[in-house]
Amino acid sequence: MRRRDIISGVLTIVLLALTCKHWLIFKPMPVSFLVKGNGSYTFTVQLNKKNNNEFKKIKQCTIKKHLTGGYEKCECKIDRVRFPKRLRLVVNTSDVSPIEIKDITLKNGKYKLPSVSEFALHNALPGGGGIS
Repeated sequence: MRRRDIISGVLTIVLLALTCKHWLIFKPMPVSFLVKGNGSYTFTVQLNKKNNNEFKKIKQCTIKKHLTGGYEKCECKIDRVRFPKRLRLVVNTSDVSPIEIKDITLKNGKYKLPSVSEFALHNALPGGGGIS
């Protein structure tokens, strides 16, 4: 009798672990930032699970905004994110006018990056570029 209970308990735990993606609900991770500029922009927020620059296992969301000079808040929610290690913000535009990004927050302010000066610019050309 005891052996049967132990085996059924172990099988139950194994089945729950194998099927957790189907019944376990993950809260989406909210990402928001303030942006200032002129023109139409497309922002792609990417979160990487691994702590490397390759961004192979990414989750992302895309925000399209038309900016008119003042600070505007951009928000998106990325689904099924667990413990992201890297953030990449890709900005695409046809305009050459500069933009300013500040107050990047993850998880409703639990993690906050005050300014973009902490990031490195990669391929910052008119028509598209990325910050990571």
